[in-house]
Amino acid sequence: NGKLLITGEYLVLHGAVSLAVPTQVGQILNVFKKPGAEVLDWKTSVHSKPWFHGSVLPDNLEIKETDKPDVAARLVRMLKTAAEIKGNSDWLREVSVVSEIEFDIEWGLGSSSSLISNIAWWAGIDPFHLSARISQGSGYDIACARSEGAILYNTASGSPMFEEINFLPDFADKLAFVYLGRKQDSSASVKNFLNNALVKEKDIIRISEISRQLVNAGYLQEYEGLLTEHENILSRILDRPPVKEVLFRDYPGMVKSLGAWGGDFVHISLNGGLESTREYFTGKGMKVLIPFSKMIKKSSYGK
Repeated sequence: NGKLLITGEYLVLHGAVSLAVPTQVGQILNVFKKPGAEVLDWKTSVHSKPWFHGSVLPDNLEIKETDKPDVAARLVRMLKTAAEIKGNSDWLREVSVVSEIEFDIEWGLGSSSSLISNIAWWAGIDPFHLSARISQGSGYDIACARSEGAILYNTASGSPMFEEINFLPDFADKLAFVYLGRKQDSSASVKNFLNNALVKEKDIIRISEISRQLVNAGYLQEYEGLLTEHENILSRILDRPPVKEVLFRDYPGMVKSLGAWGGDFVHISLNGGLESTREYFTGKGMKVLIPFSKMIKKSSYGK
């Protein structure tokens, strides 16, 4: 599955309880036996269109050829790390791979985390272990990759802890997600936050409370109020104005940042109709608006 972090961005790194949801779209890894093959041939498609091709020597995991050297380098790092954890690279021999990504890579829905999860599944290793060796992230995206529903996630104990929950707001038809078109480097954003942000214990406690309360919000105004409070807490910690104040001051509903502030998706409420809301954001140059029911994996909002 792909992923979205509804609450707890940044503070999940400090142990806050966060609400995360798997998306309907994700990434599929197809591994084919190829007896006698001397290289591991890898192809990746996005929306069924060719996006990446590379071949790797399975013994030393060196790149033989590729059309995207930067992508190939990241892939080889994942494969090498997985082989180190597993203790061998036998599973990489005499196979070819086709990976299919079902969403635009720029959307930030987890092209890396879903791939890490798939490689770990293929290698038979712990995906959290593989992720921790590769990134400084909290691991919530790894939890979402194999989750059947929404989760409350935290790392307060030092290890990933999460529980699947029933997340179905009665007002789901009044919620949506809008892509800002400003792709963010989440790893750089995480590093900057860890190096510079001053986080108080009371903020971690309150964000955790908001995450739990949001799941049980009984009406739209309560949901909007909780997420607006969440925005204000993060605004103070990051010393940055909320996205609504910067870009959507005249919008009549809630607008909440998701993930690294300043890019990827925002979560919105629809106080008007869907089409009038779509027209508003299109007028701002943002043409991707996805209703809640079309974004979130269906088992996440009602079992």
